[in-house]
Amino acid sequence: MSEANSLWSAALFGADTLRIQGAVETGLLDTRDAMLDVHAVARSGKQYAAAGARMTNQFDRVAEHVLDLGIEGTRLVPVGTFYELVLVRNTLLYPFRIDTQKRSEPGEKWPRKITKIVAELFSAFGPEARWTEEALPGVGVEPPEPDLRRSLAALAELSPRPALVLIPYVMNLSGLHGAWWGQASLLDGAGHLDWASRFTALSVEQPSRLTAVPQPRTTQAVFDSGELPQVQLATRSDADRSMIRKLDLPVQTEQDASESDTAKSDEH
Repeated sequence: MSEANSLWSAALFGADTLRIQGAVETGLLDTRDAMLDVHAVARSGKQYAAAGARMTNQFDRVAEHVLDLGIEGTRLVPVGTFYELVLVRNTLLYPFRIDTQKRSEPGEKWPRKITKIVAELFSAFGPEARWTEEALPGVGVEPPEPDLRRSLAALAELSPRPALVLIPYVMNLSGLHGAWWGQASLLDGAGHLDWASRFTALSVEQPSRLTAVPQPRTTQAVFDSGELPQVQLATRSDADRSMIRKLDLPVQTEQDASESDTAKSDEH
């Protein structure tokens, strides 16, 4: 199942295959960075903020980098929910996170509940979609296809009909640990998948996120640089010295004042 097979991607994307693959990989790495940045700012032991950032950025960042390629016909397709899907070379890209504990690569089942939008995408754009459920043991029935929302219904009218490419990935607060892409059919209501295209692993190398502490430039003046200023010492006038002798007052020095202040401080 995990054997690399790039024939399907070349058939869909042609000469743009490597460029689109690179954009998807960069989009996932950007999603990771956004998730970690939001978690750091949230200052919370919970992962709600991080999960929200990952869930939205997985669509936005992949779409952003694919759109930046400037491939003719690339556009965003609204699907009536909080995200939009990018359509490139007549193919919809759908990224989603898979279980990070039980497996290290895509399994043969959708990782969560089959939502209406997911059912519509598989039904309209999946390869050889075969949605069947058992009404009685051993008896298969084929329920009617779900009604497509307006944006997807219009897309399904295109000839040839667009394809659907799934982008499962493994990501948590320690980083992005794996990503793949491929085509699959949804076999039943329980979410079993048939990976028709032998999914292909993506390259998701993770550059270091360590930030170096900036060092001051040697050519830039700082507060303790330069020559010490020359300060003239003040002296008492002849009149002051004559007045002190007449009053018979002791001459107070800086040391005397310091010791007096220290004594007062110690009393408190």
